[in-house]
Amino acid sequence: MSSALGWIDYDAKNREHTRNLLAMFSEEESRDELGIGSIRDSIADALFPGTSTIQTRLKYMLFVPWIYMSLEEKRIRSPKFGQKADEMERDLIDVILKSDDTEGAFGRVSGRNIKRLPSSVYWSGLGSWGIRRIKMSQRQYHERIDEIYKAADEKEKGDAVEPSYSWHKGIPTPPEGFPKRAEFALRSDEALFLRDRIVETHPNSLLAFLAGECQLADIENVTFVWENPCFHRFSEENKNKRLLHHARNFSEMIFGAVIAYNYYLSKHRFEKKRWEDDEHLAEEYREIFFDWFESLRRDELLDWELDEFWTILENSEHTITDATKRFIKDWISMALNSRNVEGVLDSSQTEGLIQNREKKLKKGKSRFQNDKALEQWGGQSGMAQLDYRWGKVKVLLTDLYKGLEGSTYA
Repeated sequence: MSSALGWIDYDAKNREHTRNLLAMFSEEESRDELGIGSIRDSIADALFPGTSTIQTRLKYMLFVPWIYMSLEEKRIRSPKFGQKADEMERDLIDVILKSDDTEGAFGRVSGRNIKRLPSSVYWSGLGSWGIRRIKMSQRQYHERIDEIYKAADEKEKGDAVEPSYSWHKGIPTPPEGFPKRAEFALRSDEALFLRDRIVETHPNSLLAFLAGECQLADIENVTFVWENPCFHRFSEENKNKRLLHHARNFSEMIFGAVIAYNYYLSKHRFEKKRWEDDEHLAEEYREIFFDWFESLRRDELLDWELDEFWTILENSEHTITDATKRFIKDWISMALNSRNVEGVLDSSQTEGLIQNREKKLKKGKSRFQNDKALEQWGGQSGMAQLDYRWGKVKVLLTDLYKGLEGSTYA
């Protein structure tokens, strides 16, 4: 959770109790109680195409195609194709868990009994980066593999046979003994291939810039992506610089609404249930809100061009409703136009805005209306500032940079 409040600058001595409270928060526990997930994901997709919050290590972008390419080479047919792929992925889990580096390995808890395999997690990303050539769902791929073989045979008549009809022909060969031997460390040729895929398929994205123009030292101590020292090279008109500007503004502003939500909820439960812990919790959230309010870049945020922000996101695959836009606009207005914390947090208008937003989203399950839901609340919801997957992407880039260190073309 140390990354969640990287923007706060407060006296450690006077805020020790605040840090103790935040220590129990983690990004994995974050929840979208105020319905801003469509905005968050739209920004994350634009910044880091092909990534997701459940991707863990970059090498899976090669593990998955290697498994499928080996099955295609053997002409394993449906329905055994999907069954054999499943078996090989589970075998790979056992191999990785016995290696020296198991951080981010699938199956660290459940072992080979894991419910969701890496192939399903990385399937979309593999397509986005052009590593997967077939435009099918994973299930369709399994079911229609015989058709794919037939189409490949027809395509290759009279031509040199490509390594695979379904996968990028430039994929590096797997290491000897794969999948019985495997590790997360990337060889230089593997890292170069993955970097080239990112740069070629999404040349104007921030991810491509990071993959092609930056190095490990540029990201090691970066809590939020907009802090990266590489970005001083961007011109004011640069698309990514504008996107980062909006991403930072939204991340910082909406975090105040999340803190307010937790404050109102703890206060509401104390008033209703008279639980002593909730009274202390409400005081803690009020302290956190004070720190957030005092840290606001008020002049810059007052000049924030929201219309441009919405225009940038209008082509996203995620639907951002008018109601969501109104909520964001109203929250920003209330927060920035108040001179002190009391003017925001003690305002019935602000409390109504937050409560009504949650009620409309959760309806009968709203914690402000449903006693059972209120009692079951764990004391925090969504208490992590948005980083748009940066924590995950940082791990992927670290894998990439370390692989490129051994390349003369890095």
